Amino acid sequence: MPEFEVQNLEVRPYKTVLAGFDLVLGTRDGEGRFTGACVVREMRLRAKDGGYWVRFPATLRRDKTGAPVRDAQGRTRYDTHVTLAKGPDGKPTAAARRFETAVTATAAKLFIAAQGSRVGYTTGQARPSWPAEATSTVFKHQPEQLVSTASDWLF
Repeated sequence: MPEFEVQNLEVRPYKTVLAGFDLVLGTRDGEGRFTGACVVREMRLRAKDGGYWVRFPATLRRDKTGAPVRDAQGRTRYDTHVTLAKGPDGKPTAAARRFETAVTATAAKLFIAAQGSRVGYTTGQARPSWPAEATSTVFKHQPEQLVSTASDWLF
């Protein structure tokens, strides 16, 4: 069964970014050893207003002259290297949402463990609380168990 590991977590606070990490997709053999099959480098764990989310790596979108492309609101546009599967309605599938939530929760657990109880990614900003999704039935592991893998995101 496919699993993933969050590896090389580096605490790198900047605005809403808390940490960077690599996401390794793979499987476990009969003896429980994890073997990676695909690595997504430069993932980002972000937090704002008490919630966490992850961002897959992206590249700045540029026009023909090399200038950054902006949307109607003036925000810089990026092209992601990895996208989650979408259903016929154009929205992420249930499995894709569970996968993203599992990756977010795993990275957040490791980040919280790395930070301990320290407060402040930026001046006066408190450490976000544990995401509510972590107590759902999607997760094999409870929040108090520090693990870096999850395997039940497919089903």
